[in-house]
Amino acid sequence: MKNKFILCVCVCLFFVLNLLAQKNNVLDSLEKQEKIYTKDDTIKVKLYLQISKSLLGQSETSKASEYINKALELAEKLKNLKLTSFTLADKSYIAFILGDLPQATKLAKKSIEIAEYIKNEKLLANNYQILGKIYEGQGKFDEVVQLYEKALVIHQKSNNQNQLALAYNNLGNVNAMLEKYEKSFDYQKKGMEIRKKLPKEQQSVLTYSYNDMAFIFSSQGKVKEALEYQLKALENADKFQDNLFLNFGYLNIAGSYFQLNNLPKALEYAEKGLQYAQKLKSKQSIASGYNLLSSIQKNLKNYEKALAYQELFIVYRDSVWSENQQKEITKIENNFKFEKQKKEYELLKKEQIIRDAEITQLIYIVIFTCVGVGLLILLSVFLLRNNRLKQKNNDILLEKNEEINQQNEEIKQIAENLHDVNEKINKQNRLITEQNEDLLGNITYVQRIQETILPTKEYINQYINEYFILFKPKDIVSGDFYFFQEVDNVSIFAAIDCTGHGVSGAFMTILANDILNNIINNQKILQADLILNQLHKDIRKSLKQAESNNRDGMDMSLIVIDKNNKKIQFAGAKNSLIYIQNQSLMQIKGDRLPIGGEQKETERLFTLHTIETNIDTHLYLFSDGFQDQFGGENREKFMISKLKNLFLDIHTKEYSTQKEILNHTLEQWISSSQSESQIDDVLIIGLKV
Repeated sequence: MKNKFILCVCVCLFFVLNLLAQKNNVLDSLEKQEKIYTKDDTIKVKLYLQISKSLLGQSETSKASEYINKALELAEKLKNLKLTSFTLADKSYIAFILGDLPQATKLAKKSIEIAEYIKNEKLLANNYQILGKIYEGQGKFDEVVQLYEKALVIHQKSNNQNQLALAYNNLGNVNAMLEKYEKSFDYQKKGMEIRKKLPKEQQSVLTYSYNDMAFIFSSQGKVKEALEYQLKALENADKFQDNLFLNFGYLNIAGSYFQLNNLPKALEYAEKGLQYAQKLKSKQSIASGYNLLSSIQKNLKNYEKALAYQELFIVYRDSVWSENQQKEITKIENNFKFEKQKKEYELLKKEQIIRDAEITQLIYIVIFTCVGVGLLILLSVFLLRNNRLKQKNNDILLEKNEEINQQNEEIKQIAENLHDVNEKINKQNRLITEQNEDLLGNITYVQRIQETILPTKEYINQYINEYFILFKPKDIVSGDFYFFQEVDNVSIFAAIDCTGHGVSGAFMTILANDILNNIINNQKILQADLILNQLHKDIRKSLKQAESNNRDGMDMSLIVIDKNNKKIQFAGAKNSLIYIQNQSLMQIKGDRLPIGGEQKETERLFTLHTIETNIDTHLYLFSDGFQDQFGGENREKFMISKLKNLFLDIHTKEYSTQKEILNHTLEQWISSSQSESQIDDVLIIGLKV
């Protein structure tokens, strides 16, 4: 019976829908992101989970365990219950693959407990299916059916097609184990029809539908029909590089060939399956592989090998099905039930205390009411005896008391309603806080990406000795960015101001940086005006501006430093270049047209300007953020005239000092008007040639 359970567990590995094998380049990309992203937040937890799943898909169980432990530690540190439950579920699955059933059971139940506490149905459904698979391996089929049916109800409500197909798939498997083949076939057919309608890139899950259809036929002794579906499953797994499936896929096919007495084929597939199982370190699959190889060698009359394989099978089987493990699982389940009953008792006790308090309060109300009524009666008798004419006033007094009592009831009802409203508001606040955390995490991630496109100080220092870059984004991410590239002893420097700021502006900077790199490094265009001409064409093409209403673009100033000929080329789109020679400041204005956006002229051509650099030349490229900043006592713009005077005053100082002066000037300008804050991204580049 245990052999059958081991085979069932292998056939029904449940979490593969979320842990399909990832390509090496995807895993490399995730590991690079993990090294770059240093902030300990929810994004880091999700990154650890993705890496763990990718490693498990490649049968790297040890490394997968390392990353899942990192994810769990960080999720608990952040006190994020939702991510903690997700991580515990993944950790339970890995323990299940490695044959540690007590640990798998403990982790799955803990994950369910958290999901119930935060009332997350999606998490509950996921955990029901995990615990169901652990119970399948123990033969607890009645409990398995209950767990799978609960998961099915939740997925039918959410209409998640992938998860709904998985629920049908699991119910089909457990009904086949209970020999309810008609019901099993109906469930598997529903799951397969859903998966066939998924996009092609998601149809790797069909591997498991084919495999489970084979299990139904195999359970009924229809070996040839089973083998046909097993080969389909293997072909689909190879197509999608699903290494996780192959350890038991090959073993299933080997079993069918063995039943058909095709011993060479059975031996070939069994040995391949065992290799994958050993790489995955799945004790259940390894035990099943050794058991099958023992039977094959016995039929081939290789009795010595058969005996050796049988001994290895017993070792691995007992490591999964030992009496101690069963006792440990029972102990875990009893502890879980005890803790649950204890919490229910404590909850009932609290409710009883509240009810007792309410009863005591009611008794006091009754007593005071009775006393009040008694006093009213005595007073009425006294008044009746003394003056019958005051009867009418007594009647009015009684009516007023009734109105007061009614008003008290209404006030009580209003208080209860306000309590319910406060609960709803608190729930909404928690949801908004969580969404804001996710949004901030995503924006921070965009910031990390944007930082990677900016040239490093180390790279610029190789070619430019004296320079500074003042870069102050208005938000976390910026619509301004700077570009530097050295090609064939020519240095190219640019200050670029993309449409908008924040996330929308940041995406434009990434696009512009990519296109500039292509123009300079691949197309080898090194003349300033031609670079801007080509950039304009490529931006319009990338954003499909000829066909759409998109009008995004950018303003920029770009210089090309020709070191061999001691000349500087300049071209500008709306933005100027300021340079100083012999204490004299000069401004070259850029063309009045932007890069990208609407184009009414036949062809947009930018003007080339050339500057001789036989003497020291101080150059300044900038966006409009500094000069357009409001401030001062009269709440006015800083203006280009003040900025030019500032450049002239500071150009002889060290470039690090120039940067400090500019930054201090901007901060003082903003703070001098108490109602102002930074209104745009600020970028200034200064250098000496």
